Amino acid sequence: MPVEGDLQTALGALVSGRAYPAGDVPELCETPYIAYSVVTNVPMVSLDGPTGAERRRVQVDVYGSSYGVVKALESSVKSAMAAAAIVNVPLYTMDEHEPETRLHRVVMEFSVWTV
Repeated sequence: MPVEGDLQTALGALVSGRAYPAGDVPELCETPYIAYSVVTNVPMVSLDGPTGAERRRVQVDVYGSSYGVVKALESSVKSAMAAAAIVNVPLYTMDEHEPETRLHRVVMEFSVWTV
């Protein structure tokens, strides 16, 4: 689970440790917080067989009580990912609002390479 551990380290520092795998966010979690998940994992294979490298799409969701909070945190996440020991390329960002929880959300996706 090295990528997930690296994500926890890089992102948790931005929100006082409140970075969780997407299915493990506590109910009534204090905001802001970050949820992350591996959306796809594609093993790299050559004609000689598996290379040991993998290409993953990682989704990072930032939640907060205001639009300004999540946009500031979006910038911090991008900087943290760029500085992390994780080889990655940002793919897209999307703003959302969660009407049921009244939280603002920014969805980011990264292409992450591991060996």
